[in-house]
Amino acid sequence: MTQSPFRRVGKFDLHLLDSGGHCVQITNDPQRATGIVLAKRSGKS
Repeated sequence: MTQSPFRRVGKFDLHLLDSGGHCVQITNDPQRATGIVLAKRSGKS
């Protein structure tokens, strides 16, 4: 993922999803969040 995560925890990034519009998008606003993506970072970063 290229977007900045909402939170970083250990080797994981937490991204918030907003599906309130026509398309699902990443958001940093917890009030708009309707889901999450948990992404494991590679050892390269």
